[in-house]
Amino acid sequence: MKINFRLLLVISFCLVACGVNSKKTENVPVMIDFKKIMTVYFGQYQPVFKPSIIRPNNSLATLHIPKENLSKIEMNEIRKKLKSDGWKEVENYGNYSEYCINKYQKIAILFPENELEKSKDGEEIYYSDKNSWSIFLYYNDSGIDHCKA
Repeated sequence: MKINFRLLLVISFCLVACGVNSKKTENVPVMIDFKKIMTVYFGQYQPVFKPSIIRPNNSLATLHIPKENLSKIEMNEIRKKLKSDGWKEVENYGNYSEYCINKYQKIAILFPENELEKSKDGEEIYYSDKNSWSIFLYYNDSGIDHCKA
């Protein structure tokens, strides 16, 4: 009888643990596909898609668009469309801005003009081409700090 009780206790513990883990990920929205974001907002500007990390729970990619293909005025229209589609602007400082659709997914936009670009909080922004817009696409199912607020 004691063995069955212990076995029942172990099985119950496993079921509860599995239930807690499934509830944790249950409320996390599915990632909006990066290539869909690229097509919807930036497709007509001939972006170059460069994935860095593509995993189900954590993804990062960069779009590069030559500055001659996308003006600042056109980017302002894209920013308006992002906002009207539910993306919340969480930072707009100098040549850098960030938009979150929820606390798990973010778009960051950089128009590099200086050798060293920084965010509002002084964090260095790394980019590879001064002659192109850098659009950073992030997803993390644990949340993104700037998007949690």
